[in-house]
Amino acid sequence: MEFDGRSTARYPFAAARHSWDSDAPYQAGRAIFEYIPIPDRRRWAADMVEIVYPLIPPSPVIEAVLDLARQDARWEGADHPLHLPVQQVVYAVRAALHADHEVQETILALIYNAAKAICNSRYPAVLFDHDAAWRVVVYAKALVSQLQQPGLAERLWLAISNRHYIQLDDPQPCHPGCPFCVGMYGRH
Repeated sequence: MEFDGRSTARYPFAAARHSWDSDAPYQAGRAIFEYIPIPDRRRWAADMVEIVYPLIPPSPVIEAVLDLARQDARWEGADHPLHLPVQQVVYAVRAALHADHEVQETILALIYNAAKAICNSRYPAVLFDHDAAWRVVVYAKALVSQLQQPGLAERLWLAISNRHYIQLDDPQPCHPGCPFCVGMYGRH
């Protein structure tokens, strides 16, 4: 089948791979992420963090991001004990974005957007940008260009397009309560 530039339920991989190879990683991120069930999105985002985390010095803030992704309980309401720590973790990653090195800054930007995607997939209201997960793919592609390490592009692509996570037949919003996505997909 020849690729026609559109992502469909049957062929999101072809559309996403075409976008990735064509230096359109934002579209690749969207084409993949919309087909991941909401409960699995936090683990998908954590997988991206785990690939790039060894490239920078260890950080308790990044460990906290991974811990948030691993927790099974859903965070309910602003009075939930995890609500404030969740926001603190995301903002601590953002504060670290001003790294001395371009590669470190790209890695931290990827982790920052992954943290936002993790929070959006877990919290009953959208806390952060609805397209944060799509931007994880943007920073992954930027990292590939910056580092030019053999095998890194394929390793990241395999994690991004992991069919274990991509199971939906129809695209879904980033979060059931996202006002942007509801306009695109209608209510679910």
